[in-house]
Amino acid sequence: MWEIKREDLLAGLQILDMVPEKLGIPSSEFFWVRGKGSEVRFSVASYISGEIVIKGKGEWPVHKDFFIDRRVFLPFVYAAREIKNKNLFQFEHKGKQLVIRHGSRKSKFDSQSKVKGYGDLRRLKKYEATTFPADGKDIGRDSVSVVFDQSSEYRWFEKNKLERKFHRPQF
Repeated sequence: MWEIKREDLLAGLQILDMVPEKLGIPSSEFFWVRGKGSEVRFSVASYISGEIVIKGKGEWPVHKDFFIDRRVFLPFVYAAREIKNKNLFQFEHKGKQLVIRHGSRKSKFDSQSKVKGYGDLRRLKKYEATTFPADGKDIGRDSVSVVFDQSSEYRWFEKNKLERKFHRPQF
């Protein structure tokens, strides 16, 4: 079982959610989730690509690549903002499903077949990697690593706001 604080998961996914979803581009509709040990990597790709690495407690339960529909997964996670429940998110693997619990809420997710189009951001010639605290305040806490391609610029500002600026191609 893998567990993560509500605030850390929300902060990481809020950053990744800035990559726009584009119908017809499967890699923008599904998060590519893979983990090893206590670290989990989420990737998504559309006109721009984004990847976050978040640290939790315990061992990530899925040993293969898992493709989770962001249109179902994000509303389940974002509902935690509206309720007062401060419990940890718990992730387990049962059969072929990823089971996610948050307090008394529970949801089961199936993996989509192999989704293509994410690319390998580490192999791009020009990439930008930034690490900053997940809550934007305390440097000593676990942090979220963010990698985006060069088509946009992301900057962390006060009050936990991440701003996105697009660059126009120069011809």
